[in-house]
Amino acid sequence: MIIALLLIVAVVVIAVNRTNGNKGKPGNTVIPTPSPAVVTATPSSPTPPPLPSPARTEEPGFTGTPVPTVTKVPATPPVPAPTQPGNVKFSIDISAITGSGFSRNVTARVANTGSADAHGVWGKVEVMSQGSRVKLNGQDFLRTDIGTLKAGETATREIAISFSLSDGLKMAQGGADFVLTIISDENTETYLYKYTP
Repeated sequence: MIIALLLIVAVVVIAVNRTNGNKGKPGNTVIPTPSPAVVTATPSSPTPPPLPSPARTEEPGFTGTPVPTVTKVPATPPVPAPTQPGNVKFSIDISAITGSGFSRNVTARVANTGSADAHGVWGKVEVMSQGSRVKLNGQDFLRTDIGTLKAGETATREIAISFSLSDGLKMAQGGADFVLTIISDENTETYLYKYTP
């Protein structure tokens, strides 16, 4: 066993000496064994699919010429000019105020002196005495409806009003202003009548 080991050591020593001793001598060129090349595979990025070309509308019989798309816009209807209200004018007259105590009857006459018919006509009666409003039948004002008043027509209305003791005393001492307003769809006019007891 010792002999076998010695033989192996001797063979190795001889082989090493031969390799070192032959360096640089002509004819004894040691060709190194190339180490195997390591090839690393790099994953290649996938080729993107081609982009779709935009849809084109082509005229029949021709190729490659896009036809523009035309969107129709509806025409705006003409706006009619605003109509001018007819010539409506009122003539207002309080023909009588009768009664005593805490009530009065007011008779008023309203005429349409204009050249057009008045529509939705109504009258509003208010009374002021010594700088304050007089409550009529417990309200700030009284309303009477007339309706349609044609051109040249006259309407007469009688309105019964009542008021409180304190308002009656004020009217008896200082009088009152009766305010009659005529309102229509076309015009509004106000008439003032000064009442003196």
